[in-house]
Amino acid sequence: MHILESHKFSVDGVNNGDDALNYGLTGEYDGLIFDIMMPGMDGIQVLQSLRASNITTPALFLTARTEVSDRVAGLDAGADDYLPKPFSTVELLARIRAMLRRKDTYLPDLLTVGAVTLNRSTYQLSFRDQIQPLSGKEFQILEMLMQQPGLILPSERFITHLWGWDTTVDTSVIWVHISNLRKKSVPSTHQWKSVLFEMPAMCWRSKMIGSLRKKFISISIISIFLVFSGIFFFLLVFTRIQTNRSLDVIADTIASNDGVFPEFDPAQRHPPIRLPYSDVITEETQFSTRFFSVLLDDQQQITDINVDSVSTITEQDVEEFTEQALRKAGERGWISDYRYKVMDTEDGTIVVFVNGVVYQNMANRLLFTALLVLLGSAALILILTVVVSKWAVRPVAESYEKQRQFITDANHELKTPLTLILSNLDIIEAEIGQNEWLDDIRSEGERMGLLINQLVTLSRMDESTDSLTRADFNLSSAIADTVSEFQNLAEERHHDLTSSIPPSIHYYGDEALIRRLTAILLDNAIKYCDLDGSIQLSLTVRRYPILTIENTYKDVDHLELNRLFDRFYRADKARTFSGSFGIGLSIAQSIVKSHKGNLSAYKKSGTIGFRVELK
Repeated sequence: MHILESHKFSVDGVNNGDDALNYGLTGEYDGLIFDIMMPGMDGIQVLQSLRASNITTPALFLTARTEVSDRVAGLDAGADDYLPKPFSTVELLARIRAMLRRKDTYLPDLLTVGAVTLNRSTYQLSFRDQIQPLSGKEFQILEMLMQQPGLILPSERFITHLWGWDTTVDTSVIWVHISNLRKKSVPSTHQWKSVLFEMPAMCWRSKMIGSLRKKFISISIISIFLVFSGIFFFLLVFTRIQTNRSLDVIADTIASNDGVFPEFDPAQRHPPIRLPYSDVITEETQFSTRFFSVLLDDQQQITDINVDSVSTITEQDVEEFTEQALRKAGERGWISDYRYKVMDTEDGTIVVFVNGVVYQNMANRLLFTALLVLLGSAALILILTVVVSKWAVRPVAESYEKQRQFITDANHELKTPLTLILSNLDIIEAEIGQNEWLDDIRSEGERMGLLINQLVTLSRMDESTDSLTRADFNLSSAIADTVSEFQNLAEERHHDLTSSIPPSIHYYGDEALIRRLTAILLDNAIKYCDLDGSIQLSLTVRRYPILTIENTYKDVDHLELNRLFDRFYRADKARTFSGSFGIGLSIAQSIVKSHKGNLSAYKKSGTIGFRVELK
């Protein structure tokens, strides 16, 4: 592996035939190198299985078995070449280059797109008379792009192809290398840069902006609906109140005048009796109002009926309306299309019924007009929102992209010197031996490396749920396996770890992340459990699977539950290092959110618990 990596090849190494078969079946590799003698399946069996699965990736046998029969068996199994040990490094590299040239179609050492040329032997990029050397990853990325000009390659393909399946490399690392390639490219090659680099970047930005636009438009629609619904509801209530009050004024006026409409005084231009809202009564009101009145004695018997202002009401209708009005508790109300008023007088009781159809129709027309205006306004606002949303969310998308770039750059800039520091420590220890100062440096360096990895993981979890590998899996088995891994650690720390996991509970999600979620919560419980304390894990199913983890903790009353999921928060105010950085629970929360679930903390007497609802 060292030989290949030092010559700018990206290599994945495995130590058994089963893993070699699984890796080879992905079809992501440009070439395969096998040793015949491997644990499990031997190299010939692996290659035969790959060829049977229509995997045509070129293969080379590099083995100590030099017999002619072994070479024939390897070549007959589907190998493209066979190199026995010991071998010359120069010859190995030449055979690999020859093997890779035979992949599908012949690939020359010089790849050319427009006026740009990539030399696959010297790892140099040239434009006219200008030459730029490339690093290993820069060369590999550019080689992939130039082999398929005009195509947009997803970032995940770069990662699996160049770093392997088990890598923790962030997708934004690709953009760092592309940024470096831009800097090394000649400024005048605008078309070349546009084809190879800017299009994938714009695709990502478009995706990011599109996601933000959807959220922005969704929030706008909800806001418009709530505001306009509130306005329409207010108008509905207001018109109903105004209609009732107007009819009540007319009914009160008639009831106060013994069941008939009072004569209008032209000189005063208002009726004899002034009441609130009496301005609704004009000279024409008595001619446009349809009403009837009923006089009752003290025994609630009808003594007189006035139906002069209506033509569609019979005496039977009058009796039924009157009985209904008297049965109701209030002195006002509605019966059919009539607004009634019950008033006690010295001579008995008078009930006035005023027809409100005209007023209701006017109110309904007003509401209908208002509804049309509101709908038109909402549509106009929504159209404007959609039009301007792209410009509105662009600064947010650009800011988010800069944040991603910063995390990637920081990861790269921190890991490189950290690796050098740890490597130099090995050299110093080999020369002068171990001492406590070197041990401290190594401990702090490894701690920083762990922190960097966790920060990158948290950043990737926050970016998107697109990278989730969702599938149906046995949730009970996954959690039980994770619990068994922590059983020994709990016993070493004198904790009693028990679990209640019903069998055969299935869940559709990313199994690896759910296992990691369980591990984070169990690790947190073991770290903060009291000495000789207990930890209980339970898995139940209601509407969704619910995972609960509790542990005894005597200082639980001093915890700020609302801050437990904050990054870098630790309950230890002195912030002494205990093996954690305070971001484990943040990662757990990100995992749950990526599955659209809920994670909450709670406390009770001497116990703290975490409840996960997986949706």
